[in-house]
Amino acid sequence: MTEDFKFTNEDCIYTQGKHGQNVSFSEKVHNKLDFDWRCAVVVKLMGKPNSTNTFDFMLKGLRRKWQVKGGWHLIDLPNDFFIVKFNLEDDMNSALCGGPWILAGQTLIVRKWRPDFDPLNEFIGKMALWVRICGFPVKYFKDYFVAKIGSIIGDVVKVDQVTLGQAKGKFARVCIEVDLSKPLCPFVEVESVAYHVVYEGISMICFECSCFGHSKDKCPIIIARPNANPQANETVGNSID
Repeated sequence: MTEDFKFTNEDCIYTQGKHGQNVSFSEKVHNKLDFDWRCAVVVKLMGKPNSTNTFDFMLKGLRRKWQVKGGWHLIDLPNDFFIVKFNLEDDMNSALCGGPWILAGQTLIVRKWRPDFDPLNEFIGKMALWVRICGFPVKYFKDYFVAKIGSIIGDVVKVDQVTLGQAKGKFARVCIEVDLSKPLCPFVEVESVAYHVVYEGISMICFECSCFGHSKDKCPIIIARPNANPQANETVGNSID
C-alpha cells in the first residue's frame, strides 16, 4: 500500500465550511493513513499516576510490563490518553490480550486504535478481558464458533490457542472487549443451554477508585462514606424524627 500510494490534487477537496474554507481528503488517503496505524493501541490509566511526569511514568511502566519482539513508541495525547504504536502485530495483540495490566496499583485500559478516535471527546468504557465460558461443549472449540458465541458478551479480540487446540475441555477461553458501563453478562445461551461466564482478573479491579487489589463493594473510599453504613443512616433518620 505504501509503494502504490500517490497523492494527487484529486485527493484533496476544498469546500465552504461553518468556519471558513474546509479541506477534506479522499477515501484513498484515509485508507493509507489508517493503514499506518493498524498496529496501534490506545491506553489510559483508570486512575491518576503518582507522578508529575505522566509520560515518563507510562513509558517506564510499560517497558517493565511489556516484553516485545519488535520496536514500539509512546505518543501522549490530551486528557491523559496515550497511543502505543507497535512495529509488529503480535506485540499489539500481546498488549491487548495479556492483561489486566497494573501500573503502580492502577489498572491500565488498553484498546485497539480506531480511525475515529478523538481524545478530546472520548470516554473509555471498554476493556479487553479474558473470559471463560464454563462447561461449554468441546465440539464447539473452533475459532469461528467460539468467536460467534463470545460476541454475545462483547467484541471478540482473540480466541485462546489452548481452546482451539482442544487441549483442555473445562471451559472455552476468549479475549473480549467488554463494556464496563453495562452489567456484565453472567451467562451465554447456546442451543437453549445456559453456560456460566467468568471474567478473569476483574474481581480485583475497583471501578470506584481505579485501583487494583479489591472490588468496588470493598473499596475503602465507599466504606468510609457516611451513607455507607445503613444502620448509621437509620439512627440519623430516627433522631431527626
